[in-house]
Amino acid sequence: MAAHNRRQKHPDDLESRGIVALLEQGMTRKAIAAHFAVHKTTVDSWCQKHQVSTGRTGPRAGSGHRDWNGGRVLDKHGYVLVWAPFHPHARQIGYVAEHRLLAETLLFRYLQPQEVVDHVDEWPYHNWPDNLRLFPSNADHLGWTTGNRARPSPRVSIPGAYRSPQKLLRCPDESDTLAQCPEEIRQRLAWYIDSHRPRIAHRNLSRRAILRAGAWRNPFPAGSRASSTSQTDSRSQASSLA
Repeated sequence: MAAHNRRQKHPDDLESRGIVALLEQGMTRKAIAAHFAVHKTTVDSWCQKHQVSTGRTGPRAGSGHRDWNGGRVLDKHGYVLVWAPFHPHARQIGYVAEHRLLAETLLFRYLQPQEVVDHVDEWPYHNWPDNLRLFPSNADHLGWTTGNRARPSPRVSIPGAYRSPQKLLRCPDESDTLAQCPEEIRQRLAWYIDSHRPRIAHRNLSRRAILRAGAWRNPFPAGSRASSTSQTDSRSQASSLA
């Protein structure tokens, strides 16, 4: 009991021991209590006295989660999805297809939901500019590919692709999916993705508040010079993104 009482005393000592820095790093109260070997109520008392809001005590979203895998998953059709919950067209779980994110980075604008980004070689995770083309709708996409395809689709022989019996054992990383992307485009894509991921300042927001809330900074810092040209070219036929 004496040891219990000693651990509960002097919550103000936490400030001199660096609690502010730990809170700014996004640590939960429970984790901070374990770090300082004090009871969670001691941390609660300090936060209440100093009117400090902190995140929830459970697993954190994003890189703070114990099962974080880099924010990349593979869907059932073989497309790589990237965690970007602030994106206005993110799926319910907060992910967006990497090839669509790359297209938006190249076009300096958000894609419309009906627009389709197609893979020239039909490998669903070969995401580099000269392998992507844009269609204004799925109807245009199907019409163009049906009329211009000179051979049967090879997707059945592509590991991880739709209807392929060969399954991928892991999600391809950037070295695979962006293998032929110039470094400058990779850096722009990384900036773009990071602009749609929560920061420490957003740690108190609920998942519902974060989902599709919009980028926390300008995701197109270089302007939008390509948007009007791309939209015009893609009205009636495929538009290359190279």
